[in-house]
Amino acid sequence: MLASPQKDGEIVDLMLEKQPNNCQIHRLQILALMESDLNQAIRMLLAHQLTPHMEAIGIAPSMQHGSRDGCQCMTAILNKQLMHDIVRQTKTIAAFIENDEIGCYDRMVSSLLLLELKHLGVSDNIILALALIWDGAQHHIKTKYGISDTSYANSLQTPLFGPGQGSTLGPFLWLILFSLIVLSISPGSPKATFTSTTGQHTVSDIGEAFIDDSFLAVTNPISMPLNLSSKAQKEQSE
Repeated sequence: MLASPQKDGEIVDLMLEKQPNNCQIHRLQILALMESDLNQAIRMLLAHQLTPHMEAIGIAPSMQHGSRDGCQCMTAILNKQLMHDIVRQTKTIAAFIENDEIGCYDRMVSSLLLLELKHLGVSDNIILALALIWDGAQHHIKTKYGISDTSYANSLQTPLFGPGQGSTLGPFLWLILFSLIVLSISPGSPKATFTSTTGQHTVSDIGEAFIDDSFLAVTNPISMPLNLSSKAQKEQSE
């Protein structure tokens, strides 16, 4: 059983294998173990109250299917597969780009997160308490030999970012930053647009995402491949 830190200001970092028997450093997942009561208090005071608030005011991005109640990973996968199937079957010219935000919970800028919490109406006292927790937390490292006596912490020379994987607030904070990323995309940016065979219904989608895995899509209004001859285009239209 993993040992849990005894003090609120202490965090134990450990690394787990993403794949069995693969100990390569880039295939290990860093987890931050916080004091349980503190972690659950943050979840109840912030994450559970602010997530429905984001949904109610309409700032939770519709393309994000993670960290949201009622949304599933399979929805994002299904939409992506349907896009690929339609593009292939209709010979639509399209482009897709895949994004994987590696270590997203460990790379969120703390000052930006605190400003966004202020924007959502969180009280100054709670924001200050959260800032002090992040700024003063002492990180110990756990291996099979035990937990290290020495520790590291946030400083001006080596700043730490994000609450870490394992914090109950992490998914909600990533949802905030993801909404900012989506808002930065211009409304006039190209999208993937699909029209029904009857021409009566048209659907547009910029892409789909589940937590830190996302993709963007764009289609060209020209429905035929550019290399088709005029004769082939005529035969296909008939």
